[in-house]
Amino acid sequence: MYTALQVSLNLFSLVILLMILVDLKYQDELHSPNQFNYIELLHALMIVLVLEALGWVVDKRPGIAFRTANICTNTAYFIMDAFPAFFWAIYVTYNIFGRTRTYNRLRLLLLCPALINVGLCIANLFNGWMFTVSADNVYERGERFYLLVLILVFYVAYANLMVIMNKKRLSVRAYHTLLLFSIPPIIGGALQFLFYGMPSIWTGATLMLLMIYLNIQRIKLGADPLTGISNRRDISSYIKDRIRESATGVSFSGIFIDINNFKSINDTHGHVMGDRALQLTADLLRKSTRKDDFIARYGGDEFLIILPKLEDRVALDKMVSRIKNEFEGWNKLSILPFDLSLSIGSSIYEKGSELTAEQFIRHLDTLMYKSRQMS
Repeated sequence: MYTALQVSLNLFSLVILLMILVDLKYQDELHSPNQFNYIELLHALMIVLVLEALGWVVDKRPGIAFRTANICTNTAYFIMDAFPAFFWAIYVTYNIFGRTRTYNRLRLLLLCPALINVGLCIANLFNGWMFTVSADNVYERGERFYLLVLILVFYVAYANLMVIMNKKRLSVRAYHTLLLFSIPPIIGGALQFLFYGMPSIWTGATLMLLMIYLNIQRIKLGADPLTGISNRRDISSYIKDRIRESATGVSFSGIFIDINNFKSINDTHGHVMGDRALQLTADLLRKSTRKDDFIARYGGDEFLIILPKLEDRVALDKMVSRIKNEFEGWNKLSILPFDLSLSIGSSIYEKGSELTAEQFIRHLDTLMYKSRQMS
């Protein structure tokens, strides 16, 4: 019964992962730097699921061929067992630090436990520490099976600790997604450790990889394809959430931005340069705002920034100055054949004003036009 259940769950999990992989390939996401570690994690988990299912199939079957297959399959399975956890730890590290020296250094350090596990599994062929296969082809855990468990626990603990310690580096959505990932695998792993034959840790990991994939797709639906920031689709719902929060707590602020002379950039330098101006504007706005600030392309050459939990006029003015300074610093580099200048309108959402999201945006838009006329 356990064999049929485990093999069925593994095959079902494998189908889910294959569907995700095919869809990512269809979207040309396989070589995206932002998704590379996710793809590595998918591949490692698929290999583990296949090996685990094969181990169940060949176990307890009579004959030297099945016993040899049992030993080889479980050796490969134990070797690979640490790699999905390793790639998860790398995925978390990348989401926190990006492609930096810190990330590269941690990646090398995190590889060490997985390589130690490889050594333990090869040594197991001679000492039986991790598992044994009896003469009548019955698999049993070894007396030091816990060493693999400790390695897996290390990776999970590392990932969760890094997420908690670097909460400010992550968006709210990313923080909760990364933190919740380990819950199903931990439950599955604990059940499998205590009751051999129960569904494994990797079935739970597949569930969470699916949740992360769905979250990635949700983010992409709300993203502007040219600049990568949010698009108009998400603006209204985001501001409505902040308005609801302001009724019971701290309010928020908004900044409306328009690129000056954008039509002239398109007419003089072409639409390719116009697109480059929009992409550059989005990049500079990211650099000059906080991690949790909401940045969206409102339409054309207009951008909107919502700053949650900011209701101080001095702080808002400092943010506007920071944005202007970022663009002035870029212009001094003279990389492009034109300068980027902005018209900016900013305001704090007054608690109790009962302005709707659309009315608040129009208010910011009006302030932006007044700012342009005064400059």
